[in-house]
Amino acid sequence: MLYDKRWEYDPVCDVLYRAADLIDQRGLTKYCLVDHEGKLCTLGAINMAITGNPYYGGYCSDKEKENLLEETQNRIISRLSALNRIYDVVDWNNRPERTKKEVVDALREVAAALP
Repeated sequence: MLYDKRWEYDPVCDVLYRAADLIDQRGLTKYCLVDHEGKLCTLGAINMAITGNPYYGGYCSDKEKENLLEETQNRIISRLSALNRIYDVVDWNNRPERTKKEVVDALREVAAALP
């Protein structure tokens, strides 16, 4: 039987695509996880993609979700810092020049580049 490692399911990839879709649909906000209009920042969208709650921050007893949140952030930072584009997800999101399109494209780019 043929086998290719690319066929394996990667939950981080799924989270990144879902987070990108959420920001694309709802809009991008800065300096908060979600605003009064429902727009999400990058971290809020990642939280929402994992838990359904933009405020989830890894402080509950669900270690699997905590680990997925941490791994997702680490992969974004790793991939985009290699391109000299990011050192911290929150700071990157909150830069004044950052656009919704940039965030959505970056999340999808990172997801597509995952092994």
